[in-house]
Amino acid sequence: MGGLGEVKVKRVARQLCSALEFLHEEGFVHFDVCLQNIFVFHHGMCLVKLGDFGNAHRVGALVKKRSVRLAWAPPEVYQALHCGGYLLQTSHDAWQLGILIFVCVTGSYPWFSPDVADHHYNSWVSWLEHRTPKVPPRFRCFTPCLLRLLQGLLEPHPEKRASVALVLEYMPQTWLVRGINPLDIDFDERSFFSEILVARPKS
Repeated sequence: MGGLGEVKVKRVARQLCSALEFLHEEGFVHFDVCLQNIFVFHHGMCLVKLGDFGNAHRVGALVKKRSVRLAWAPPEVYQALHCGGYLLQTSHDAWQLGILIFVCVTGSYPWFSPDVADHHYNSWVSWLEHRTPKVPPRFRCFTPCLLRLLQGLLEPHPEKRASVALVLEYMPQTWLVRGINPLDIDFDERSFFSEILVARPKS
């Protein structure tokens, strides 16, 4: 609760960025970047590894309906679950890396699911599309630097989404606003953000 702190989060993000870049260069998508699949070998996060490649596939592979972690799913995958399938792209890993950074910084998820019916997700999309000048409440402890990084990674349109390599560009900058503790941000009930897997029934 309250996140890992900026230094540790950057260590995690840098190492995962390196792992995902390697996978993408080899033509694979991990597609399950989440807390459960990050193995920690040092309490200071000096060494972490990306594991569990059970969902990994070649870039462009057609994936049929499957169980997904709602809080980690990119919007295009969430929407495709109702249709039957989707093509795996490296942009899916970029989205999940963005969610992971948010979770590590704050100790909570930004939204329950990437659905415009979700108030918190809708406020993020509204801000991205300049329909409101107000930064979403759950993002107000972030500096403009981290906001720009998350704008790139958590871009709803996959064709516009940044690659995981964008993370490295923002490593030298400050990510958290001084004087604002992530614990002070209104996250409703933090217990609400449990890991929820939803399996769509076979058609």
